[in-house]
Amino acid sequence: MKITMQLLKSSSEEPLKSTKYLDISGNHIRMINGLSCCTNLQILILADNGITELDNVECCPQLWKVDLSNNQIKCLDGLKRFIALGTLDLSGNLLTWKELQKIRHIQILDLRLHGNPELQNDVHYRMHVIDSLPNVWMADGNFVTSKERLLVSRFFLASALTGNPVRSKMNIKIFTPTAQKNLFRTCPYGERTLHFMKQFPLNEQLNSESDRRRLKYLAYNLQSDIAIAMKYTSRYCYS
Repeated sequence: MKITMQLLKSSSEEPLKSTKYLDISGNHIRMINGLSCCTNLQILILADNGITELDNVECCPQLWKVDLSNNQIKCLDGLKRFIALGTLDLSGNLLTWKELQKIRHIQILDLRLHGNPELQNDVHYRMHVIDSLPNVWMADGNFVTSKERLLVSRFFLASALTGNPVRSKMNIKIFTPTAQKNLFRTCPYGERTLHFMKQFPLNEQLNSESDRRRLKYLAYNLQSDIAIAMKYTSRYCYS
């Protein structure tokens, strides 16, 4: 099934061009389409469908929270033009370590990856997630502290000197297209991305103080998401 205009309208309490919240989970959707009319969308919930490719979401520049849990996603091409996301839930899919290369550049405050068989079956799963995705703040609901990142870095350095090294999953020397290198100048930013970028420079030094600031911002971010969800789901709360 595709995303139809009828489905979009029935899932929104406001005109589609104004809505910030869409929940179209559990609708047997196979592909993402038809979202170009939702230019102000911030929260998109597409959980429990049959989606195989995360694509056609770049038409929603305001997007900040994406829930694609419990699908069959193998491809993340649609995220290449994003530079920051508040929440990205990819749990319960079919992702590989190689595919995660496509989101390595994104600042992700809260990333969920548990339940992807190839990933989670790795004995060093969390260390590989942290090593592969340096811009993730929370992985599977647990905050990544500056100390943990340091310990993970030391682990791979020490392992490289052993007879049976644990190697990184990510090829950091992989070719990056010029268009992707210039995302910070060329991609359309949403209001929440802009707010985030003003608070946290990319070259921020990680330490206990940065941990404190990040935890505070995570709480602020969660409150903002809850406020939007409550506003756009009020008809269900009082039914």
